Amino acid sequence: DVSEALHLDIQTKELEGQYPPFLTFPEIMKSINDKKIVYGINTEELKMAIEDKDILNLLIARGYSAVPPREDQLKLLFIEENSNEIKEKERKIDYREINNVISVKESQIIAEIIKGENGKEGKNIFGEIIKAKDKKNVKFIIGQGCILRDNSIISTISGIPKSSKNKIWVEPIYILNDDVKIANGNINFPSNVQI
Repeated sequence: DVSEALHLDIQTKELEGQYPPFLTFPEIMKSINDKKIVYGINTEELKMAIEDKDILNLLIARGYSAVPPREDQLKLLFIEENSNEIKEKERKIDYREINNVISVKESQIIAEIIKGENGKEGKNIFGEIIKAKDKKNVKFIIGQGCILRDNSIISTISGIPKSSKNKIWVEPIYILNDDVKIANGNINFPSNVQI
């Protein structure tokens, strides 16, 4: 056993003798080909390694990975447009005007479908293709109160936009399941309100 130490000193002893003969570029290429490596061979690095005899590790070939697919997405726009933030520098805050009801108007773009892409193939150093995956075929459900035009989802009525997984719709009525009080704030809603 050895006690703990912060430093480790290693002593080496150099033995006399001859190094084996250095490989030539054609010999290295033959060895690479014998191992069936045919793609992404870095010949410039190999030539430099032959000249600089002290290289211990060298990347001689590199393939590239398959790129995963990018799936279709539903980007909701009504959340970004309706977020009412309280600014820190404001001295007076009218809490009645902090409207927590997210609403949209008729003909407003409420979401976008962002089309994804299939994955891209890769290739390994043996020249073999690495298969890529295709994107999933996502079906978005356009519910009541909205229509799909190109890749934009547009409200056909004023109301509350709702979304759940791959479905989006607009409800024409706001239902307040509570008494009207100051904590609710002013209810600024462009359609019917039920209390």
